Amino acid sequence: MSDAIRASETPRQEMKVIWGLAWPVVLGLLGHMGTSVVDITMVGKLGKEALASVALAHLWCFSLVVLGRGILQGVDPIVTQAHGAGDKERVGFAFQEGFAVALLVSIPLIAWHFIAAPGLGLLSQPADRIPDAAAFSRVLALGVVPMMLFNNMRQCVQGLGLMRPAAISYVLINFFNVFLNYGLMNGAWGMPELGAIGCAWSTSICMFIQLGIMCFFVRGTLREYWVSPRTAWNWVGVGRVLRFGIPVGFQIGFEVWAFVTAGIFVGWLGETELAAHSVSLNMASVSFMMALGVSQAATTRVGNLIGAGQEWGLAAWCSIVMGCLLMTCSGFVFYNCPETLAQLYTRDADVLKIAVVLIPIAAGFQIFDGIQNVAFGILRGAGDVRMPMAITGVGLWLCGLPAGVALAFHYDKGAPGIWMGLVIGLGIMSVLLIWRVRTIIRRGVVAVAG
Repeated sequence: MSDAIRASETPRQEMKVIWGLAWPVVLGLLGHMGTSVVDITMVGKLGKEALASVALAHLWCFSLVVLGRGILQGVDPIVTQAHGAGDKERVGFAFQEGFAVALLVSIPLIAWHFIAAPGLGLLSQPADRIPDAAAFSRVLALGVVPMMLFNNMRQCVQGLGLMRPAAISYVLINFFNVFLNYGLMNGAWGMPELGAIGCAWSTSICMFIQLGIMCFFVRGTLREYWVSPRTAWNWVGVGRVLRFGIPVGFQIGFEVWAFVTAGIFVGWLGETELAAHSVSLNMASVSFMMALGVSQAATTRVGNLIGAGQEWGLAAWCSIVMGCLLMTCSGFVFYNCPETLAQLYTRDADVLKIAVVLIPIAAGFQIFDGIQNVAFGILRGAGDVRMPMAITGVGLWLCGLPAGVALAFHYDKGAPGIWMGLVIGLGIMSVLLIWRVRTIIRRGVVAVAG
C-alpha cells in the first residue's frame, strides 16, 4: 500500500484532496474545450452554412469516437486500484494493455469517419451540407490514432494521481490550434487557403502535436512503469481492460448518442435551429468540463483508496458536493447572460434568437449533469461499470428523448422541447446514480481490478 494514500478524517480535508486532484484536470479540459470553442468561433465567421456543415461533421465523428475514448477508460479501475495497492507491475501491464486497446479501437473509428456522407444522408440531414461535412470528417480521420494513444496515456497517468501533464498539453495545444486554424482557413503565412476544412486539418495536426507534448512530460513515468512490449498483446490483459472498458464506453456512448440524436432531431427542424443547437451545446459542454474534471478526480481518489484498503465513502460524497457547487455556478451564468454568451459564437440574428432560448434551458440541467457525471466517476473507480450503463439507457433513452420528441413535435415546442427532454433524462439519471453510489458504499461491494 502506498504510504501517501490515506482516507481523510474530515470532509474539509477530503474536499481539499479532491480539489487538488481535480483542478488541473478541470483546467486541462477547459483548455481542450477551448480548441472546440475556437473552431466554432472561427468557422462561424464564415457563415451559418459553414457552421452547420462543421456541426454535422463533429456530430457524426464524435458519436463513435466517444465510444473509443470510453473503452480506454477501462484502465481506470485497474490502474487506480493497483497504484493504491502499490503494485507497480500491474500498473505497467495496464499501460501496455491500454496502448494495445487504443490501436485496436482506432480501426473501426477511422472507417466510421469515411462513411459520413451516406450515414448523414440516412439520418435525413440537410442535403446541401453533407458534402462539406463528409470532407471535414475524412480529414479528421487522420488524427484518430494519435488521439486514442493520447487518451490512453492520459487515463493511465491520471490513475497514478498525475493530473498536470494532460492539463498542460491541453492548454499548450490551443496556441497551435489558433495558429493553424487561422493560417489554413485564410491562407496566411504561406499556408493554403482551405476555408472551413482548414479547421479539420488543424485539428488532425494538433492531435500529433499533443501526443508528442504528452510523451515529453510523462517520459520519466513511462520509463518507470514500462515493461516488455510483448505484454501489449497479452490477450488476457487486453480482455481485462475491455471487460471494464466496454460497459464504460457504452455508458458514455449512450449519453453522448442521446445528445447526438437530439441534434439529429434539431436538424430536422432546419439548419438555423441546428446552428443554434451547436452553439448552445458547445457552451454547455464547456461548463461540463468542470464536472468531468471532478469526476476524473473522484475515479482516481476512490480507486486509490480501495486499492489501499482505506474507507472511501467520504471521498465519494465530497466529490458529488463539489460537482454540484461548480455546476450551480455555471448554471447561474447561463440563466442570466444567454445573449451575451451566444454572441461570442455568432452574430446571425436568426441563430441568436433560438440560442438565447436554449441556453437558459441548459442552465436547468447543469446541476443534474454535475451529479450524474461525478457519480459515474465514483462508480468507475470502484469497478462498478455495468449498472451505470443501464441507468444511462433508462434515463436518457427510455425517458428523456421520448419526452423531448413529444414536446418538440407533438406540442410544437421545437428545439427547446428537445432540450427540455434532456433535462428530464439527466434528472432521472442523477437520482438513480445517487441511489447506486449509496448502495455500493453501504454494501462495501467493489469489483477490485486486477
